[in-house]
Amino acid sequence: MIQTQHGTPLKYMGLDLQDRPAAARDTDFAELLRSADKWDYCLSGNRHSTLVWERVFPAAYTTLEYGLPRNDVFQRATSTDVTRLRQSLGIPEGTVAVLYAPTYRDYRRTQRLALDLERVLRRLGPRFVVLTRAHHSYAAALSNRSGARLIDVSDHPSIENLCLASDALVTDYSSLMFDYAVLDRPIVIHADDWEAYQASRGTYFDLRNFPPGAVARSEDELIDIFATGHWRGSRSTQLRTAFRERFCPYEDGRAAERVVRHVVLGESAGLPRYCRPRSATRSLGRRRPSPDPLTTVPAPASAPGTPSPSPRSSEPEQACPPAPPGPHRRDPSPGAPPGGPGADTDRHPGSSPRSKQRSSREVSRERAECPASASSSPLMESPGDWPSHWTRSSTSPSATSS
Repeated sequence: MIQTQHGTPLKYMGLDLQDRPAAARDTDFAELLRSADKWDYCLSGNRHSTLVWERVFPAAYTTLEYGLPRNDVFQRATSTDVTRLRQSLGIPEGTVAVLYAPTYRDYRRTQRLALDLERVLRRLGPRFVVLTRAHHSYAAALSNRSGARLIDVSDHPSIENLCLASDALVTDYSSLMFDYAVLDRPIVIHADDWEAYQASRGTYFDLRNFPPGAVARSEDELIDIFATGHWRGSRSTQLRTAFRERFCPYEDGRAAERVVRHVVLGESAGLPRYCRPRSATRSLGRRRPSPDPLTTVPAPASAPGTPSPSPRSSEPEQACPPAPPGPHRRDPSPGAPPGGPGADTDRHPGSSPRSKQRSSREVSRERAECPASASSSPLMESPGDWPSHWTRSSTSPSATSS
């Protein structure tokens, strides 16, 4: 069984919800662990996801940090595909289509209409169109009205197609932002209730400090971001590039191929190294504490041969898992840390730091072996044709800018 996961986690998941009763509600954590025991593989799109999944779903599965197959379409779609999707949704030619997709609120029983979308459109003018996508937990649409410029797409069967058809994403704390970042299109965060959301659900890092683009804390700020062009300005591009470096290292359109090669064909040559979790023993009453903000978020890769920056915590940033013992590596001696002397292996939050600093040579060797931290990768290819109505960033996808 392969667990493909819903995406990259921003909000608390799995066993971390034990401390969040508003979010957990009637969750049966024993059943959750029994379900995880059935997994043979768990897919991950980045090191942050790997560390979170292995801790909050502790079981004896194998993690395949190969990227998410659901995102392959973002790199394979052509301009013809996008034009066809826009026409099918009724998006007028020459307009800017903004996908508005807020997430679910655990601390509210009913849907919260945070934005007056009609007012937003009046302020922005006829050039903008809004596609509204309500969370599947809610039965109602995000707006009572719908027309040529306010299109309800809540019942559309494919969120991937909606992403392809849009020019920008406006969301709050939805994991859709991590998938949308693969497109390298503008993302605007509307975080008007961050404190309440963080207190009720819990998050793995403060999104306001590491956003994928401009952040609005009110409706007026959101309007201003679009009216002034900041939504696609140079600062927003810089933020999105850093976000992609950390969370989209494998999204090259070939994630499904890598999974099939490993799981079905048994191949390993040319594939990213995967991580196998430690013992599946666990206790609901003695769970490891949740990590501090950003401790599970790997830092952007630096050029090979340069020393690593000082870590934020005891968790090493961009650390590679130990490779299986083979002719090119010595088996660890009894009592030595996994991966042999000098290896910088992944540790869960709460483990002790290394006793000595790695040398520049060790850092260079690890980065050469780890696709997540290499400055370039043969896995990353050109995404092909892109929509003519939409200007793409000049930075092509690579292991450090995807």
